[in-house]
Amino acid sequence: MISIVSKIELGDNILKYTDVGYTTDVDLINQNGEIILNNTIPLEEGRGKGNLKIPKKATSGKYQIRAYTKWMQNNNPDFFYTKNIKIVNN
Repeated sequence: MISIVSKIELGDNILKYTDVGYTTDVDLINQNGEIILNNTIPLEEGRGKGNLKIPKKATSGKYQIRAYTKWMQNNNPDFFYTKNIKIVNN
């Protein structure tokens, strides 16, 4: 099993970390737009660490990692963090 390790920092426009106990949801989305994996990462003082364990059944192809807080879901998803990645499964 392969993992993607992540570090998350949540702050305002001047990088003042929030004191509120947020969590961040991190999704792994396949080429069909389906969420194949979701992980909730707790944040303490605006920071958190976690990983996504890529399932062995994941086929090779292009995927997207998407991260957002519950509060961010009240706004346009265009503001969610996204990163396109390629997974090769031999």
